[in-house]
Amino acid sequence: MIGVVSSPLDATSVDFANTMSKLKKIPSFRPPAEHPRHLWGKFLPHFDYRRIMHDYFDHFHMYHPLWLPRGSTIAAMANIAASTAGIGTFAMPYAAHRCGIVYFVLGMIITLCLMTYTQHIISHVVDLTGLHSYEMLTRKAFKESRVAEVVIEIVLIITCIGTIISAVVIVGDGASSILTGSGVSDDKESLFRFIVQLAIFLVIMLPLSLLRSVGALKYASAFGITALFVVIIYAIGRGFDFGTSTNLKPAETTDFVSFSVGTSLLFFALNNQFNTIEIYSELTDRTPMRYTKMIFTTMLIISVLYVVMGLSELMEFGANVTGNVLKSYDGSSPLAAVMIIAVMCKVTFSFPLLIFPTRDAILHLLGNEDLKAANQKLYYGATVVIAGGSFAIGIVAPTVTTLFGIIGSLSVGTFAFILPSLYFWRFSILSLMTEGIAPEDTLVPKVHIAVNVLNFVIGCFIIVAGTAGALIEL
Repeated sequence: MIGVVSSPLDATSVDFANTMSKLKKIPSFRPPAEHPRHLWGKFLPHFDYRRIMHDYFDHFHMYHPLWLPRGSTIAAMANIAASTAGIGTFAMPYAAHRCGIVYFVLGMIITLCLMTYTQHIISHVVDLTGLHSYEMLTRKAFKESRVAEVVIEIVLIITCIGTIISAVVIVGDGASSILTGSGVSDDKESLFRFIVQLAIFLVIMLPLSLLRSVGALKYASAFGITALFVVIIYAIGRGFDFGTSTNLKPAETTDFVSFSVGTSLLFFALNNQFNTIEIYSELTDRTPMRYTKMIFTTMLIISVLYVVMGLSELMEFGANVTGNVLKSYDGSSPLAAVMIIAVMCKVTFSFPLLIFPTRDAILHLLGNEDLKAANQKLYYGATVVIAGGSFAIGIVAPTVTTLFGIIGSLSVGTFAFILPSLYFWRFSILSLMTEGIAPEDTLVPKVHIAVNVLNFVIGCFIIVAGTAGALIEL
């Protein structure tokens, strides 16, 4: 009896003729008689191994659907969550401490709504223009201005590289925290920190950064989000066991600087604008409204987790909380060590998501219009230079609080507020955003106009005030 074949290469329980007939359907397979170039070609079947894995998996996935199909809603939401819940996650207790509990919660809600709205604008602009990068959108918005394009590319490169450097710093802080209380000398701790950073960089960060598509990172993103849940569960448990409500009070110096620093950290924690265009472009059956719902749902979940995590850890550490909460934990405890490792995993898998926009901006700056068809040597060379350079700087970088403040202000102000507002005006998308609205309804268009004016003002304020606040605290 002939068995059922689950894939073209599965010859279990089938006769030879049936197996050969199925193998012939695979382009990479050539039967013995059709391969005369080798003496053994008359006796043994030949496979083109350059294509066989590609062909096999194409056929395999016809019968075995992927858990996270590329371009699907769940795959896109996994990447959105991973790019949102990045390294800014671990500064949330410090942000709550600096700006106060009430403003921390309200600010999170306002940030969520504004950033969802600006990404709704971006999705409309991408569909309208067919362009898939901030650089090209900015160039078209300013009448093919190469200067405007270069300015945006430079800002994008600086902010992304700064965030990548912060990821390397946090991995090192995690390694140091594990040795807390172990009595190890400072020299040995520094050596251990460097070895861990180097190993994670070479084994995970760099290989994942070499991939050609954000969609290929969906499983890494899902694993990173799982690690984040481990961190949050641990933080909540610690907060209830060791925390006190008296710690839930703002910093004693609740002034303009504290407000600016706290606001910058809030915006930075929810900033995922760098990957917005690529994630939206890879989404199947995409529409601006569908993507907006995905963004809002994902960021709402992340915001709730931020508030719970921030308040739980603030209850425990109070005024002693730092910009990187990893430094507050004693890694000698087994549970704390597990949490720290989970944090390191989360940051590690966020690293390659930031490489993509950085590399695209650099390649575009070098004159590559079609980034998908870029020369492989140039593509991989740029990746190694960006990742390697960021790693080298991250080893000797200052505290992440300063980096968060400066990078958060520059990146969020530019990409989350100023650029979407400019695109709204320059591409005249008000009509697209008000489709289906009755002509006599003038309130909705006025609201769109008012919100975009507000976004532009907020973006300018964040850049100036946030950067100044971070520099003052150096």
